[in-house]
Amino acid sequence: MNNLWVYGDSFSMDMNLDFADIFVQYCDYKKRNVNCYGDFIAKELNLNLINRAIGGIDNYTILENICKDIENIKEGDLVVIGWSSQTRFRIVYDITNYWVPVANQGDSFEPNLDNVSIQKILTNRLHDLYDLEIKNWNKLIKKSLMNNFLYTWTWYNMGFTNQFQNIKEETNGLVDDGHWSETGHENFAKYVLKIYYEWKDKQL
Repeated sequence: MNNLWVYGDSFSMDMNLDFADIFVQYCDYKKRNVNCYGDFIAKELNLNLINRAIGGIDNYTILENICKDIENIKEGDLVVIGWSSQTRFRIVYDITNYWVPVANQGDSFEPNLDNVSIQKILTNRLHDLYDLEIKNWNKLIKKSLMNNFLYTWTWYNMGFTNQFQNIKEETNGLVDDGHWSETGHENFAKYVLKIYYEWKDKQL
């Protein structure tokens, strides 16, 4: 059986495994485990799902995780990468010697990096060159996985993301969150599957 490899942040992760209050509330609202787009794609194509997505993660860690797995991605596997916000970055936490993501002012656990410095970095990362950085990474990944179906996207493109139902819309505001609902995930999966089938036809 081939694998579906999913990389990304909270828009791609298994919401049933996340400790974030908003996903706990949503699962409680549904009164069952919920499916994300990776589940729908894997079921449709009879693939084993390997979901590497982590809530709040930065793009550098997403790229590093792809690099760690690249030798295990075999021909016939599918890869979907949901890039995170370009403003996120990571630093090494001196005490633990681990990477920690920095997404907003005050999120840093690094005592040597103050909030003013963090805010300056976050503002700098709004520059268009950080978008170009991701585009160049995509070229490298595509070349490395030239025999695999690869789809990359980002929720940071809100015009695209807002095409699909979010949790707030499904729950009529009871769970106030902009992440995709299960229906949103299902419709995004259908969108990716359409692209996959078009790609597959061209391989024949």
